[in-house]
Amino acid sequence: MRPKYERYHFVVKAPTIEKGLNILEENGMEKDLFEALSKNAASDQLNPKENFLTELFKWLLNNVDGFKQFYVKKLLEVIKGKKSDSSETEITISDNTLKVETQTSETYNGRHVYCDMLIKLIKEDKEEVLFTCEHKIDSALSENQIEKYKAAFSSKYTVLITKSERQHTQEADVSITWKDIIKWTDEFIKENNPDNICKELLENFQCFLVFGEYKPIQQEDIQFDSSKNNGISSNLQNAVNYFLSSWNSTIVSGQDTPCLSKLAEEIKAAFHIDVEAKQNPQISRIAWGRKGLDLFGRDWQKPIADENKRKGLGLFVGILSDKDKMDHYWKCEPEVNTDKGIDLVFILDVYNKYKEEYKKEEAYQRLEQHLKNESEKKGWDYISADRMRNSWRLAILRKPLIDVLEGELSSDGKNPNLDKQQKKFEEAIIEGVELISAGIRQNVGTGEDLRTVEG
Repeated sequence: MRPKYERYHFVVKAPTIEKGLNILEENGMEKDLFEALSKNAASDQLNPKENFLTELFKWLLNNVDGFKQFYVKKLLEVIKGKKSDSSETEITISDNTLKVETQTSETYNGRHVYCDMLIKLIKEDKEEVLFTCEHKIDSALSENQIEKYKAAFSSKYTVLITKSERQHTQEADVSITWKDIIKWTDEFIKENNPDNICKELLENFQCFLVFGEYKPIQQEDIQFDSSKNNGISSNLQNAVNYFLSSWNSTIVSGQDTPCLSKLAEEIKAAFHIDVEAKQNPQISRIAWGRKGLDLFGRDWQKPIADENKRKGLGLFVGILSDKDKMDHYWKCEPEVNTDKGIDLVFILDVYNKYKEEYKKEEAYQRLEQHLKNESEKKGWDYISADRMRNSWRLAILRKPLIDVLEGELSSDGKNPNLDKQQKKFEEAIIEGVELISAGIRQNVGTGEDLRTVEG
């Protein structure tokens, strides 16, 4: 493939945009590519790259002769390789029997869900959803997203395409990366020898799919970034996605690792709450300056109508940036020192109406005493409910990222290594889990070792 700087879109090289669009029309291609892509303009609230990619992919599937049929055959080959009985994947297809749609919505459990791409099979004037496709670059899946799509659109199969295999935190019939799409596109070009215009389009598509690898966290990333709404650089957001996607896979697979879901179950037992821990917690978008995993979801934000039920707690683990001190830190007495920048945190959240009720619990008082005695020895700062004027927080355990990643930042005289940073990050999470769990175990009367995880 030619270097990217030598490549120009064929429409741009045309004398006028009108002539460029005529080139599309003369070659039997739809002229709505630019209209489709223009719907995804960037804004402070929206990163349009995933939608932009989906619209571009759809347009190529619909306009490059044979590409749609080739792609569906590759998807069916993946499924066939996973099934003992491959007869159900023997589907007769052609470009004329396939239909590709994007950003389609359906109602599921009373709410609208939007699927990136649907691939439909047309049989005797009837349409059957063959694939629901979810496309991810740096973002994480929402809770049960793949299952919801399959149910909402009644699809035969599900497809998940991501930047990294680490993002495969939910099971789909086909789980691949954009690198696989690059490879498949190469195969299509070699096998089908498309005309120059189609080849040029497909090769530019491949260039667009080279997103690059996840980058190590730099010294500047762990400081508050005043140019960002939440003070968190995009590089740090991506790295945390990478770290927590790996951790979340460990939770789901039940590998022999100290487990956040185990801690959530211990908290549930100690405080006698009726909210179930999430078996597949999803990485949250940035909210309240935090990005990470909500182990009980967001149910703690709402009062429970049934007075006979125990009011829920929230358990969050991830990073916290509070550059403007608008929420967490300035409401502490004494005030928390944030000079070291962004923190790794464990937060016990509570609906504000019930905070005083929880503070009286023996379970909380024992946990508080344990963390007061032990957290500083491990380099953690424990912020108790009494220190916080914020009525939504029951406890915060924090450690600055500069301390978590000590020895693995550019300021340490070496080139940062992402895998080594991930190991440090996970070790710190394990340390925090064990600190909290040791206090919880006093309450539930068990000395169970967290390193033994039930399968």
